[in-house]
Amino acid sequence: WSGRNNSYDSQAVVADIAAMITNFRRVNPKTKIYVLSVINGAGEGVGTGAYNDITKLNESFIYLDAKYIDVRRCLIDQGLSINDLKPKNQDQADIASDLVPTQLRSDNIHLNPYGYHAVAYCVNQSIAVG
Repeated sequence: WSGRNNSYDSQAVVADIAAMITNFRRVNPKTKIYVLSVINGAGEGVGTGAYNDITKLNESFIYLDAKYIDVRRCLIDQGLSINDLKPKNQDQADIASDLVPTQLRSDNIHLNPYGYHAVAYCVNQSIAVG
């Protein structure tokens, strides 16, 4: 799960992840590799430069030699229900701005245990369906 700290430089992120994939494949050509989407944080909703950078970056992951898992989308669409949490007003505002709901974060960007539980669920579901 890479790319958040320099998501503004999509070429560098994609090159870094491609190099990681190449190195993993050198060690074990049959290794299953998963690339997780970068998530946007508070203040990085629809219409912001950060939102545009992150969504563009995530779109580029589809073309890497690995399985892409869009955990950002899963967290926004299903993260609360995965944890049996009822959306609060701020969560609804976050979702309307295409952001990970506040109840799944410990601060503006980092996930809390609910958020990581939802990531684990989303990744597990994606792996299970192939």
